[in-house]
Amino acid sequence: MRFLDRCSPGGIGNALAREFHARGLRVFATARAVKTIGDLEELGVECLQLDITVQKSVEACARLVESLLDGKGLDYLINNAGICAWLLIFLSLSPSSKTKRRSINANTSILCHYQAI
Repeated sequence: MRFLDRCSPGGIGNALAREFHARGLRVFATARAVKTIGDLEELGVECLQLDITVQKSVEACARLVESLLDGKGLDYLINNAGICAWLLIFLSLSPSSKTKRRSINANTSILCHYQAI
């Protein structure tokens, strides 16, 4: 099984990448800055750069994964990236910040899934 997982240090994606890798599955973990998931790289997880807010980054990562898998594709895409928007904090944000958070949390998921199929 082959997984692509969006990770952050200590987050859900990081924990999933560790568990899948421990079970012998091939895992591609991604982050905006690969150095932030160096703990996964030390375990042998394949860590790739991906900024889901930049379409060219998503396209480049998709091409890289496709080439690493010899065109076989992924079995699973776990797209848990987003910006936490606790209600009280969200309400205090400027309108442009609210729009940016909504865009990241909704549109980037669609972009990543589109590239995966």
